[in-house]
Amino acid sequence: IIRLLNPKYKKRRVYHFDIPTELQDDRDIINAERECGIRKIDKIGFDIINQCFFVEELVHCFNKDFSSTFKSVFPDFESYYDYLNGHIYGNACYFGLNLDKITKKVDIKKLLKKKSFVNNNIDDFGLFSDNKTARLYKEISKKSKYNYVVRKEYYNGKFIVTQKWTDKNNDLAKEYVHEFSYFFDFVSFLNGDLSNADLLLCDGLRHLKNLDGINLTDATITSSVLDEIGVKYKPYEVPTQTLETFSISEENEKETGIALQKSGNLVTQNEMEFEAIGHRGFYSKELGVCYISDLHLLHRIKNAKPRSYSDVLYIIDRIAATIADETGSILLIDGDVSSFYSYFKIFVSRLKIELERRYKSSTKVIFTLGNHELWDFPGYSLDKIVYKYKNYLADNGMFLLQNNILYSEGFGWYTISTREISEMSAQEIRQRLKKANIILFGGMAFSGYNEDFNANNLIYRQTINRNQEIKESVAFERLYEKVKAAVPDRDVIVLTHMPLSCWRKDEEYQKGYIYVNGHTHKNYFYDDGEKRIYADNQIGYRGAEAHLKYFQIDLDFDFFSDYKDGIYTITREDYRTFYRGKNIMLTFNRKYDELYMLKKNGFYLFLLEQNGNLYILNGGQIKKASAGDIKYYYDNMGAQIARIKKPLDEYTEYQKKIATEIRKIGGTGTIHGCIIDISFFNHIYVHPRTGEFVGYFASSIINKYIYPSVEALLKDQKPQLYSNYKKLLGEQQSNLPILSKNNAVAVVPQEYLETDIYKVSREIKKMQRLESNVLATWYEEQKAEKEINPGYYLPESTS
Repeated sequence: IIRLLNPKYKKRRVYHFDIPTELQDDRDIINAERECGIRKIDKIGFDIINQCFFVEELVHCFNKDFSSTFKSVFPDFESYYDYLNGHIYGNACYFGLNLDKITKKVDIKKLLKKKSFVNNNIDDFGLFSDNKTARLYKEISKKSKYNYVVRKEYYNGKFIVTQKWTDKNNDLAKEYVHEFSYFFDFVSFLNGDLSNADLLLCDGLRHLKNLDGINLTDATITSSVLDEIGVKYKPYEVPTQTLETFSISEENEKETGIALQKSGNLVTQNEMEFEAIGHRGFYSKELGVCYISDLHLLHRIKNAKPRSYSDVLYIIDRIAATIADETGSILLIDGDVSSFYSYFKIFVSRLKIELERRYKSSTKVIFTLGNHELWDFPGYSLDKIVYKYKNYLADNGMFLLQNNILYSEGFGWYTISTREISEMSAQEIRQRLKKANIILFGGMAFSGYNEDFNANNLIYRQTINRNQEIKESVAFERLYEKVKAAVPDRDVIVLTHMPLSCWRKDEEYQKGYIYVNGHTHKNYFYDDGEKRIYADNQIGYRGAEAHLKYFQIDLDFDFFSDYKDGIYTITREDYRTFYRGKNIMLTFNRKYDELYMLKKNGFYLFLLEQNGNLYILNGGQIKKASAGDIKYYYDNMGAQIARIKKPLDEYTEYQKKIATEIRKIGGTGTIHGCIIDISFFNHIYVHPRTGEFVGYFASSIINKYIYPSVEALLKDQKPQLYSNYKKLLGEQQSNLPILSKNNAVAVVPQEYLETDIYKVSREIKKMQRLESNVLATWYEEQKAEKEINPGYYLPESTS
C-alpha cells in the first residue's frame, strides 16, 4: 500500500514513520508491520489501577537501529483480544483481573501464571551492591554508619521507589530511583511491603479486591479508597479549638470574592514558562514573582469533612500540588497558612515534596507569619515562636522574613538580620546590596496603627497584647525607614502580612517598591508603575480555590549608579559585575592595562587602553577607536546617542509590534538584533531599512530555509502555532494586523546558505545596547549618514 502511494519507497524498506499518519493505526498495516519485523509485541496484560488492558510494542520508527515503545490501551477484553489476534499469553501479566471480564474461552491457569514483569527486587540494590565495591569500602563501612531511607510513592501515573543512603554528615552516599508503570511490578519489587507508602493520589487502588501478600501498614491512603478495599482506619477529628473567624474578615471576603478570582492574573504553567524565559530571552530582565496569602488550612480541612488523617494529608497535598504546579522561581506565601502548627508543618513538607516531584527544588519559597500562626503557642514569647517557624522552614530549604532583608546576588541568597539593619548605616546597607538583583524586606509587621482591628480584638489570641503590638509595629517601621533610605531607587519587594496602613503612621508608598500583603481578606490590586500594591490573592476562610498570582520585577541593577558623570578607571571585575547587573551575558577574561568607564546623563561607554591604543568595548568584543583621546568620546557621547537613537527607536518599536503578535499565537517573541524568535529553530528577520520581514527555519547559521511568509512557515514547521494564528484571524483580522499582511502559503521554501543577515543583525544588536543604557558602538560624524541611515531607517508607511 505504501509503495503504491509513494514511488520513492519502491527500492527500500518502509518503516513506521514512513507511513502516512492517517494509516498508522490501520489494523492491516499493523499486522503487516508485525509480519515483517518492524513491530514486535513486548508486554501485554491488565492494569488494575486504570482498569484497562494494555499492549506495549517495540516499533522500528526510522530504521532498524531506532525503535520506540508504543502503548495501546483497551477498555474491554474483546477489543484487546481482537487487536492481538487472540495471542493474549506470552509476556503477559493479569494481576487483579476480575475473571468476569473474560468473555472468550481462555486458559485461566496460563493467563494468571505471571505475577509481574520485574525479575529483581529491592534487596538486590544495596549500598555496596557488588563484591568489588564491597571490598573497596570494607574498611570505610566499619568506621562509618549510613542512614538508609526508602520512599515509596505514587505520582503522575507512576509508582516510584527511592532508596537513599547518607553518611554521618548527611551527605548522599548512594541513591537508586526505580519507576514502575504498573502496580503489580511495584508490589513485586517491594516484596509486597507497601508499608508507609505515599499512595494518596492513587484513587485506582479502590479496584484492589485481594490484599493477600500486600502489607499496607501506615500507608497514606484516603478513607474513601480504604472503605472500598475493606481496610479499617482510625477516625480523625479536626482540632476546632484553634478554629475561629472574624466578622470583619468575612465581610471583606464576601465583598471582594470576585476580585480574588478576576483581578491580576491567575498563573498557569504555560504563563510561568513564558515568565521564566520572558519575551526578552533566556536571560530575561524581568521575573515573575508568585504570591498567595491567607490559606487558612484549618478552615478548608473542616469544610471538607475529613474522616481520616490521610484525608487531611490529601486536602493539604492538593493545595500544595496546585501551588507547585503554578509557581515559578520565586514564591511568596504571606501568612495565615494555618492556626494549627502541625498543619503548617504538613503543608511545608508536602510543598517541598511536590516541588521536588516537578524538578522545582531550586524555587525560592519565602514565608511571612500571619497573626493566626501565633495561636497555637499559649505562653510562648514571640521570639521563641519565630525561632520555631524559622528553623522548620530552613530545614526544608525555605525562608522566613521577619524584620529582615533577603536578597539574591549571582546564584546565592543572603540575609541582613534585624540587628544588622539597626546597627548599619543606610550607606552600609546600600553597599551590601550593591550587587543584588532581587531585594525583599518584610515580616508580619503587626497592626500598631490600626485602631479598629488589633490585639484588643484578640487577633493574636493571648500571645500579643496591644502594647506589644504597637511596639512591634514601631520597630518594624524604623527598619523600613532605614531600608528606604538605603535603597530608594531599587525595586524592593515589601512583603508583610498586615497592610502598610497598619504598621506605618503615614500611609505613603515608596515609588517603585512592590507591596504585598494579606490579613484583611479584602482583595485589592493597584499598579500604575510607580505605586504597586498586590493584596489580591488572599484566599480566605471559604471555598475559593487556591491559585497563585504573580507580578513582574525588574532584575536589572546599575553597579555604577552612585557614580557622578565623568571618566573613571575601573577593574575587569567591575566591568563584569556591571554587565551582570544588566542581565547581559558576558565573556571577558583577557587582561588589559586599563579599563575606562565613561558616564554621562545615565549612559555608559566603556573603553580599554592597550599598547597606547584605545578600543571600544561591546561586551566581550573590542573594536579599535579611531580617535585616541578619551575626553573626545566623553564630550561627544550625547550627540552619538542621539544620532543612533531616533532611527533605532522607530525600528525597535516596529519589531516590538511583530513580537507582540508572535506571543499572541504562542511563540517566544524574543528580539535580538534584526531577528525575532518564534521558537528555537523558527525566526523572523526584519529588514532594518524597508521594514519588510521574512520567516525562516534555521538548523544552524548556514542551513536556513526562507519561507514566502510567516504563515507558510507556521503551517509547515509549527502546526499548533499555525492553528492559533488561524483562530485569531478568524475571530478578527485586527488581532494580527502586521502578520496577516504577510500571508502567502503555497510557495515552496527556498534554501539560503548566506550569513549576511547575521552581520547586519550584530550591528543592530550593538545599537540595542542603548536599551540597557550602554553605548557599545561609535559612528564618526563623516560616516554616520552612510553607516546609520541606509541600514536603520524605517519609511513612514511601515513605522
